Amino acid sequence: MPIEIEAKIPNIDVAACRTLLAAQGYSCTRPWSLMRRYTYFLTELNPSPAKWARVRDNGDGTVTMAFKHEHDGTDIHGTEEVEISVDSFENAATLLQKLGFEDRAHQENFRETWVKGETEVTLNQWPALPAFAEVEAASEDAVKAACQSLGFDYTQALFGGVGRVYEAYPDWAGNKVFAVRELTFAAYNQEAA
Repeated sequence: MPIEIEAKIPNIDVAACRTLLAAQGYSCTRPWSLMRRYTYFLTELNPSPAKWARVRDNGDGTVTMAFKHEHDGTDIHGTEEVEISVDSFENAATLLQKLGFEDRAHQENFRETWVKGETEVTLNQWPALPAFAEVEAASEDAVKAACQSLGFDYTQALFGGVGRVYEAYPDWAGNKVFAVRELTFAAYNQEAA
């Protein structure tokens, strides 16, 4: 299964990052848009919370379905991911529910995607969190090089699912994010950055 080679960089200034990305030759391939997702524990197959399925409306007319396995949330090579495109958010969610999978959470975030060569940088805003970037590339060295050129401190990078970002903040320590069923901006009376 493919490894997702991605580093999450917390506490970014979205406007400053946009300026820097454009100056360094990155192209914005998806403007700031709202994404919504349902996540499912795969308890019927394996009782591990480190494995989950996701159905996501990408906010740009596309919908994806993914299986993720976070076997080491402290390592850039620690998450496996298989993702496919589907034509209906509702039908994909219904399929997983009918197969008996537990609908764990409804989540949303805003995301903007920038690409240069094989490197993808996303700017993200999730409910109740400061904005953060994700830097994804084909290798750890490429991720580190992109982080360095963008002035991101790789030593502060987080790896794995978004839960790792939440856990980095005292109010969310101890996997509290996994107990939240509605992780939406409305649920936290918050507007995105």
